[in-house]
Amino acid sequence: KMIINQMYMADVLHAYILLRIEAMGDELGFDIQCGTCGEKSKMQSHLEDVDVVIPESPSDIVRRYDLRRAIMRGKEEVKTLCLQPPRWQTVSGMKQKHASAMNMTGLKFDIVNASIMSDAAGNPVHAGMVDQLTKRDFEHLTKEIDDNTPGPDLQLEYECPVCSTESTQSLRWDF
Repeated sequence: KMIINQMYMADVLHAYILLRIEAMGDELGFDIQCGTCGEKSKMQSHLEDVDVVIPESPSDIVRRYDLRRAIMRGKEEVKTLCLQPPRWQTVSGMKQKHASAMNMTGLKFDIVNASIMSDAAGNPVHAGMVDQLTKRDFEHLTKEIDDNTPGPDLQLEYECPVCSTESTQSLRWDF
């Protein structure tokens, strides 16, 4: 468990998908409800069709992110953060930690905090500094992490059979 918790989240999720394919095949179906018209239907997908983002080189997993508004470390301004993929230990305890109504803000905060490796000078960034982020920086940083972290893309595209509204559905991996 300790070794797996130190692995990148993306690697563990990819291994989980491969194990699921080996054990039960690649077909996956689950119930979905359209957010526009409320129609309930079954969504079918194939796990072998999941897109996987792969970095060109190992150095590509660390990237810089410029904040719109600097955060403070004492009297020093921190304007640039270095990001890395979060480790599995970040998500392995989330279900218990955020069980009450699936605290989405807490989940996002943990992922953002785990993805920040340091500031541009290599100094660590602690959770108290992450608390200083403006809502705008926090949401943009969350999107940056979600869009550019290597690994499987667990967002499946869905088109409602009744109203033709297109949306995405997250592939559940927590059961």
